[in-house]
Amino acid sequence: MEPLRRDDRPLRLHAVIPETTLGLAVGGPQVFKQQLAKLHEFSMKENVTLQVLPTDRSGFGGTTSNFLTLHFEDPSQDPPLGCFDSPLGGYTISDEGDVATLVAMFDDLSQMALSPEDSTELLAKALAEQPG
Repeated sequence: MEPLRRDDRPLRLHAVIPETTLGLAVGGPQVFKQQLAKLHEFSMKENVTLQVLPTDRSGFGGTTSNFLTLHFEDPSQDPPLGCFDSPLGGYTISDEGDVATLVAMFDDLSQMALSPEDSTELLAKALAEQPG
């Protein structure tokens, strides 16, 4: 059995997270501080774009549920996909129009969110405010 191979190019991630998550100490204070530290660390990586959506800008349909879109190197061979979770389980969306809707929603969210640089600063501030 031949192992899976990956080229040296790291995967890219662009995420928009709601500001409210920066105040939810899930797992207790120590775990939460570690989670914030990891988010802050990842926000400075070259292949990661992390943006925070401020609370006062979150009145948008895309903030009612988590979703993601996956884009592949050769879209003609591997078209983009959408994914989202619900209380009934996870769903994969392959319909071109539905995926395009998710992509447009994400674009709107990223336009409303803080810049990556401002988001990194906000993460650093939230981390500094944590006890211990």
